[in-house]
Amino acid sequence: MADEIKPLLNVENVANIVLLSMVALPDTMPVHFQATYTPVESAGTGQQIKHLSRMMATQFVAAGFKPTLAKTDEAGASGDGDVKDKEIAQGIQTLVGGHTVGQQKEEKKKSAQAMIPLATTTKGVRRIKLFKLAEVTKPLSEAQSKALTISAVQRILNAEKKVMMCGINETRAKIIIGLVTQFGEELANLLKDFIFEDLRNRSDLAFAWIYQEYAKYQGYMPKFREPSIDNYDKCLCDLLEGVKVRDTREGLFSHLILQAPLLTPKALEILREYCEEESHVYIGMSTLRDLVLKRPADQYNYLIVLLDLAFHERPDVRNQAVQFTKRLYEKPNLKDSIESFALECLKNLLHEKPSQRVVDRCPNLLGDNAETWTEETIKMCLTLYLALLPMNHKLIHELATVYVATSPLIKRTVLRVLENPVRGMGMSSPELLLLVENCPKGAETLITRMLHILTDKAPPSPELVKRVRDLYHKRVSDVRFLIPVLIGLEKKEVIAALPKLIKLNPIVVKEVFHRLLMSHQGDNSAGQSPLSPAELLIALHNIDSSKCDMKSIIKATSLCFNERTIYTQEVLAVVMQQLMEQNPIPTLLMRTVIQSLSMYPRLIGFVMNILQRLIIKQVWKQKKIWEGFVKCCQRTKPQSFQVLLQLPPQQLKNVFEMTPDLKEPLLEHVKAFTMHQRAHVPKAVMQVLESEDQKPAEMKTDENVVPKKIEDEKKQEKVSHLGQEDIYKQKIAEERLKQQRLLKERLAKERQLKQEEEEKQKMQTEQKNVSVESEEKDAEAAMETNEPSQESQQIKEEPMET
Repeated sequence: MADEIKPLLNVENVANIVLLSMVALPDTMPVHFQATYTPVESAGTGQQIKHLSRMMATQFVAAGFKPTLAKTDEAGASGDGDVKDKEIAQGIQTLVGGHTVGQQKEEKKKSAQAMIPLATTTKGVRRIKLFKLAEVTKPLSEAQSKALTISAVQRILNAEKKVMMCGINETRAKIIIGLVTQFGEELANLLKDFIFEDLRNRSDLAFAWIYQEYAKYQGYMPKFREPSIDNYDKCLCDLLEGVKVRDTREGLFSHLILQAPLLTPKALEILREYCEEESHVYIGMSTLRDLVLKRPADQYNYLIVLLDLAFHERPDVRNQAVQFTKRLYEKPNLKDSIESFALECLKNLLHEKPSQRVVDRCPNLLGDNAETWTEETIKMCLTLYLALLPMNHKLIHELATVYVATSPLIKRTVLRVLENPVRGMGMSSPELLLLVENCPKGAETLITRMLHILTDKAPPSPELVKRVRDLYHKRVSDVRFLIPVLIGLEKKEVIAALPKLIKLNPIVVKEVFHRLLMSHQGDNSAGQSPLSPAELLIALHNIDSSKCDMKSIIKATSLCFNERTIYTQEVLAVVMQQLMEQNPIPTLLMRTVIQSLSMYPRLIGFVMNILQRLIIKQVWKQKKIWEGFVKCCQRTKPQSFQVLLQLPPQQLKNVFEMTPDLKEPLLEHVKAFTMHQRAHVPKAVMQVLESEDQKPAEMKTDENVVPKKIEDEKKQEKVSHLGQEDIYKQKIAEERLKQQRLLKERLAKERQLKQEEEEKQKMQTEQKNVSVESEEKDAEAAMETNEPSQESQQIKEEPMET
């Protein structure tokens, strides 16, 4: 029998026997067993197995079991010889209901019958009942089962430190993830809370969990139930929500998104919300960009999310999304999608009121005014399209088309936000030049604004000047088109356009003068002006009053005078000099003279010279200039008295009629003259000056005498008027000769006085080393030499008074 038992003592059968025997073990180890038990040193060897089989055979025989070989012999003797060749092995039931390898159900039944003691043949032998686990255990309730499961997983989770010390962290993670994926529900919440307690160090569990759920969804694991994406979606979204709130590294959320094997619609919505948070805008947009570039299979879905953010109501989110969209626009496979979305946003402006899409996108901006456009909603529709303009210049034509068909509010907003895109295009853009050349009707202000932006800090290119010039002369005769390219036009073209330019809005006129004078302020970035400051002011004086009203011309000249750094007294002197040489004299000459003198009082001498030259040109023949002449004389008295004395009597009388306050000071001035100086004043002028001082004491009332006197005065006036001009010219020439002669005499006397002073100083230095007696003599000589010096001083003072 020992030979039959020995082959059956394999590892599996021995383990099952040990497990079965453990049911009958006492709670405490018996004392005699503890005293006599010694460990087997040769356990597992062939000799020990043989010895164990003999011991078990002895126990089987003592229990009444017979060897199997004897039973088969009896069966063969009775004629049943068909089972001689069969190998019969005794079956041993395992703990989980399994059996030894190679046994069949029939063999199990036979071996079980062979092991049953023969009660009919052996009396007093006890029947042994087979062990059944179901009989000794009670089924657990669902609540108990869940509690035990959760407590088991909780113990595994709490063993984190011990596991790390043993170096089997990966095995532990596999066990945890496998249990959570298989049973889910409460275990999933338990694991999620455990991960969020220390997100930095337990993030590997989150990634492993996501991968395991995805593998289960794809059918890579044993199917306990029909695979569904719901568990994976819930796992991913719960982790993303938790990381979004708790992530302090600004990278774990993005890493989780990028490493997830599949992004569900709910996960994309969480990513969108993450991008809308002010503190996560940049990292969120970067994640979206990486998804578009690294996952080509679903890149269109990710691109839609990014484009939708570029149409966001908040400017910070919108601008950041636009920047990332511009980088993706360079990809050929994405260009059409981005461009069509931007065009769709732009065409929203064609509606009279915001479309439902715009209303849904910006409820906070519109509020109760959902029926009207606002500046922010207009910018929201424009931002992406304008950002693409520098990258695709052909889009400018569609912008002009939409601009023409929109409302005034939208047009003003477009003009305000146009600067950066147009600067990015540059004035050498062929599409922009084509738009200027084929200016659509109604887009004039748009093109003018573009031209202003392009030429604000750079001189216009010849191609741009050529197209603007052609547009102005052939199609649109609006002078505002010429303002941006004034620097590039010729001098005669600028002068011809001045009458129209100065009639524009004062702000526009100021911009015109700024462009024309900017290069003379030291800023040559915009190019050299075709007109110098003096030429510009002269051109303003020469504008025909039939083409432009005088009020506009005066305002334009005032703008020039406001630029004191440009219009210095030298420049103004050149302007007045050239205006004096013109014939006829410009109407605004005297106004310019008076204004120049008020700005620079040192120009008084130059102004007196201007007034004298005006007398030669008979300034009284031009009424406006004559009035300005009189005002200038009034403001420059007493320096102007000498000029007034050179006027003909009739004109001097007219001066006194216009400004009576000049007569008395002028008369006092003449009375202060010496007799010699008075001799040079014409008698007719003196009569005008003294006319009121020589009134007769008694008025003659004779009717015959008065008419005769009036006739004599008329004849005398007529005669004097005929030769008045010749006499006046002769007197002016004589006066000039006289002044030159007096000046020469004065200079000669001054030189003589200077020589005398030098001789006196020499004599004083020679007398320092002489004795006291000689000093007295020298003092008397000095007294004698002082007398002629006093006389010469009197001579010197006399011509100075003249």
